[in-house]
Amino acid sequence: AASDDNILEGIGNLLAEGWNECKPWSEFIAEFKPPSNLDERVRTNFMYYRGNYCVVTLAFVFFALCIHPPSLLAFIFSALGIFALLSAKIEQSPGNVISPSQKLVGSIPVAILVMVSAGATFWILYGSLIGLLISLMHMVFRSRTLKSRWNTILEEFKR
Repeated sequence: AASDDNILEGIGNLLAEGWNECKPWSEFIAEFKPPSNLDERVRTNFMYYRGNYCVVTLAFVFFALCIHPPSLLAFIFSALGIFALLSAKIEQSPGNVISPSQKLVGSIPVAILVMVSAGATFWILYGSLIGLLISLMHMVFRSRTLKSRWNTILEEFKR
């Protein structure tokens, strides 16, 4: 139960750090210029647009899976299988319920095997790579705004 709390706490920390917040897309694609200070620009844009970068990467993964329908089906069936297993109350013995983390440890290898056999891992990696490259190009060439600079300063003081 303690490890389950740690997993949930870790997810909560990621969401609290702003990974679930997207900035307006009109602002996201507003202005691009060559960088004058590459390190600061990448750090500032990553901190400010991290939610958008997650959406962009996930969109490319989804698009890559749509290109190869057997991979999309394998991914959907794997996700549904994991969800069904996590939702079910399974007892090892009377009164001894299997924890969600134990269910994950058992279901992830099966899901990976299903996706490998359908060729989905290639398409997931392909979509992830394209999404990450697009995000990296955005981090480098998207000029920093006053709001993004202020956000980076606030993030630095939180640590």
